[in-house]
Amino acid sequence: MKRVILPLFALVSYASNAQFSIVPRVGMETFRTTITPGDFSSFSPMGQQFTPSLSVRMAYKLKSGPGAYIGVATTKQAVDFSFADPLHAATAYTAAAKNLQLRLEGGYQFTSKAIALRKPVNTKSFASKYAGRTTSETARRCTRSSSISRCGGMRNSANTAAASLSKITPKDEGLFLRIQPSVGLAYAPIGGGIETTTKNGSTNYTYRAGSTTALVAGTAFEFGTKTQTKFIVSVNYLQGLGNNTQTVTSNEMLKPTTTTFSSKTSGFNVSLGIPIVFKKKPAVIAAPPIINRSSHHGRCGQYRSYQL
Repeated sequence: MKRVILPLFALVSYASNAQFSIVPRVGMETFRTTITPGDFSSFSPMGQQFTPSLSVRMAYKLKSGPGAYIGVATTKQAVDFSFADPLHAATAYTAAAKNLQLRLEGGYQFTSKAIALRKPVNTKSFASKYAGRTTSETARRCTRSSSISRCGGMRNSANTAAASLSKITPKDEGLFLRIQPSVGLAYAPIGGGIETTTKNGSTNYTYRAGSTTALVAGTAFEFGTKTQTKFIVSVNYLQGLGNNTQTVTSNEMLKPTTTTFSSKTSGFNVSLGIPIVFKKKPAVIAAPPIINRSSHHGRCGQYRSYQL
């Protein structure tokens, strides 16, 4: 029984110190897909491409900083590279970007401690100074007054004014920054192989260029208060893994010839997101009320506190 209870208790304690968040993001992505046809040097048939990007990232983070994430994003990094002669594909070709598709992401992230960019304004200290000043002024007036009830009323009015001032004073929680580096893997099923079509007696080939898997590394900057994140600015770099190698066999001068094609994609994206955070709220225990009653010493403005 202990073997079951102890791990369960540890899991509950672990989860109580963590938070789950969902971050919808919108941004811009740029990428470059390079192709190496046969013995030719690599080149990019589409050049540097720019496209809008939408993504959603779900993260599970501990209070100490480390955590894991999974997400999904849009991408158009695949390129259809078409040619008729494999031996001269580097000079006679057509290229077109593939339609929008989804990319899956997952990895590890770490969140630093909050860095103060603008310290919060302590409005309570201002209200307390005001209350102390009005109270001292009332006490001086009280010594000159012969009416104890009038003096007590003046003191109560001063405290009420100070309390009202603290309520109407705007609350400034300051501005804080958290740095969140991350590293992970991405998967985009672009498809593979080389399609062959025949039209009017001529054969055309289409090679799907791009990277199915990629390494994703970047840094996010969280802006907000010390306890709540308002928005996140992220910069990520993607580097394709593997070469997506495919071969084409053609007849050149009645002799079979094999040409190898390979490709790789790299790029980066910048996005802006607003997090939706789910975390356990601490229980709030209400303090017992304190009632001020007048003392029997006969001095003006003196009270005794009684706790229920």
